[in-house]
Amino acid sequence: MPYTKIGAVKASDHRVTSPLKNDLKACMQCHSESADWLRDQVTTIQDRTVSLMIRSGYATATAAKLLEKVHEEQAAGKNIDMTLYDKGVDLYMEAFFRILYIGGENSVGFHNPTEAMRILGDSIAFATKAEALLRQALAKTGFDVPLTVNLELNKYLDDRGKKKLTFQEDVEIKDPYGIETRL
Repeated sequence: MPYTKIGAVKASDHRVTSPLKNDLKACMQCHSESADWLRDQVTTIQDRTVSLMIRSGYATATAAKLLEKVHEEQAAGKNIDMTLYDKGVDLYMEAFFRILYIGGENSVGFHNPTEAMRILGDSIAFATKAEALLRQALAKTGFDVPLTVNLELNKYLDDRGKKKLTFQEDVEIKDPYGIETRL
């Protein structure tokens, strides 16, 4: 934690902020590496976390869209295998709360990179298992689930809120490693 010396006393600075702000003083108090090396470490950790956050988000959104489709089929009178459905919902919620936690934690993995990677990996595992179960439930109704589920992102990205915000591609956060576009 960064500190300031006031005479002979050290006062801790409890303002939570990015280590990249304030010239990495918080890091350099304990680490002997150069500022450039430390900056590269922070960037690498956060790039890896963002990449997994994006993949986890897409996997969780895919499960959510399949849940919507199950609800549509159910409303149309189709018989849903409730064992598959209930397990799919439980796994979707496990995935959702994990991605939500990492997003809300706000360090983009920097505070504890190993734990952030574990949580995001678990989120992906839960979401993909939920997807598999929901695909099975839909297949049992006779619904032909497409290989790639259309997430209908424009439906959620345009005309948001009171100000009717629209999606701006130039400020989109993309996978730093480009993995998501290859899946």
